[in-house]
Amino acid sequence: MIRKVIAWIKYFWWWIRQSKTTREQARMYVKILTALQPNIKGGDMEEDMRNSPTILEKVKDRHYAVNLYRAMCNNAFTCAGKKEPWSCTWRYAGELVAELRDQGEDYMDFYCSGNESYVDEEIANDLKDLGWSVEEG
Repeated sequence: MIRKVIAWIKYFWWWIRQSKTTREQARMYVKILTALQPNIKGGDMEEDMRNSPTILEKVKDRHYAVNLYRAMCNNAFTCAGKKEPWSCTWRYAGELVAELRDQGEDYMDFYCSGNESYVDEEIANDLKDLGWSVEEG
């Protein structure tokens, strides 16, 4: 199943590059793809963040948003009672943070901010409050 999804995504990005798709069309397509991504990642940390008033309020601050992006890059997160750890790509981390902020940004506003995989103490505590922690190892 995952191989089919990955093959479809590769074809999709090839098609976008070939078809002279507008930026707005590409954003719409990215939203469709990112809606599919949690189904192949395992867990639901994204849903927990979307439903957290604390995260939604704090992510409005640019510094906090960049730190949240960094924490999601190159890390896997575990939650008691979840079989699979949650992780995502750098691009998806940027897109998710942009969506949480809801200020008209996209993943490029956070992508390659530097210091990816660093987990700030405040971010770690906020995710811990949601039941999530960085997977060791």
